[in-house]
Amino acid sequence: MTVARVLVDLLFYTGSKGGMESYVERLYSAFPRNTGLEFTGLVSREAEKLDLSWFPGETVPSGVPGENRVRWAAGELLAVPRAARTAGAHLIHSPANVGPARSRVPLVLTVHDLLPFVHPEWVPGRRSAAIRWLIRRASRAASRVITVSEASGADIRTVLAVRSERIDVIPLAGRPAGTPAIPVGTVPAEEPPLVLLIGNRMPHKNGETLLRALAALPADSRPRLAVTGGSTSGDPLRALAEELGIPSWRRCPAGGRCSAPTFRCSARWRRMRRSTSPPTIRPHGHEGCARSWTTPPHAPRSRRAASGGPPASRGRRRRSAQPRCFTGF
Repeated sequence: MTVARVLVDLLFYTGSKGGMESYVERLYSAFPRNTGLEFTGLVSREAEKLDLSWFPGETVPSGVPGENRVRWAAGELLAVPRAARTAGAHLIHSPANVGPARSRVPLVLTVHDLLPFVHPEWVPGRRSAAIRWLIRRASRAASRVITVSEASGADIRTVLAVRSERIDVIPLAGRPAGTPAIPVGTVPAEEPPLVLLIGNRMPHKNGETLLRALAALPADSRPRLAVTGGSTSGDPLRALAEELGIPSWRRCPAGGRCSAPTFRCSARWRRMRRSTSPPTIRPHGHEGCARSWTTPPHAPRSRRAASGGPPASRGRRRRSAQPRCFTGF
């Protein structure tokens, strides 16, 4: 059997990008191992330290730091086509909006949406212009463009001038037809209903709409709300909750840093992770809000640090993969 080699561009994958990482994990974990396709993943420096057992092939380190935007962009333009030639790939798949601007190897590009084009005010500054340039150039270089909705397909035709015959709309799907539904984890009857809002504070996440809807409900019939991401101060949703009179908006317990997006964090997080197979609730959020610290803000320093130990140990805090979490009732 002839084997087709596919290079998968995973330079964006750092463990902190949220939705697009969920997309690529679910997509490639669904590929059987004997399809006649040989996958090679070109991974970022951060991904080299992560569990990539979901990927159906070997992974190759690129040395490119995915969190360094300049070096990541350069990697998309230079490292990806070079790695495709080295691997003898027949096809490149770039699953996260951007990819090579020029490549001798055919390129399939997945464009999830065109927010930097249709709502540039949501991606301000130089970053917006750079992202638009990268998306536009990659879409011109691509032999096929995959997108996840008809609305995004229309934007790609209109904004990027990609012909319809080069666009494949493949909606996100939970399960093949006929697959039994994923069982929902049991919740103790004494606990009120919970609404979970995951993501950053960009307008298209509709966090404001959700809070206004909750405020419109009678106080005695409102579900609890858990909101992940954001920051410890200046969160626009917290300010809106206070404005709308939603009471008891406060940070989760556990020293001010939640291990899960709800009260009784640990137990409910385990239930939510068990209720999906494979787990689709990621223990981190968007790049801008995913990184929290496990050390409480006023935790005492170690005796050595307090006595003038090495600078590296003074006030050092340990990173957690869990998001910050605020809850409102």
